[in-house]
Amino acid sequence: MKRQDRLSREYVRAKVAATLEDGTPVDPATLQIELAVVLEGTRPAAGDWRSAVSLGSGVFGVLVGPGAVELAPADYETWHRITDTTEQPVAPFGKLRIT
Repeated sequence: MKRQDRLSREYVRAKVAATLEDGTPVDPATLQIELAVVLEGTRPAAGDWRSAVSLGSGVFGVLVGPGAVELAPADYETWHRITDTTEQPVAPFGKLRIT
C-alpha cells in the first residue's frame, strides 16, 4: 500500500499495457486512460474518473493532493479505465493510504 501525507501532492501511478486479441501490443498512449481513487470498499462512479497523463514507458498518473485531487485521511483503492473504440476495461490496481 502506498502511503501519502495529505499535505503532499504526488502522482498516483499506474503501469498500463494493452494488446489486441491476437496479442499484438498497442501503445497505451494512443488510448484514453483514466484513473479513479475511491474509498476502500467502494467502486468508482462516473464523477470519480480523471484523465491520466502519460509519464512515459506505459506509466500514467493523476496528481493527488492540495490543488489537485484532494483526499481526506483514509484508505483508498485505485482503479484504471482504458477506453478504445469499442471496449472499456476497468480494473483496480492498488491501494493508497492518505495520512
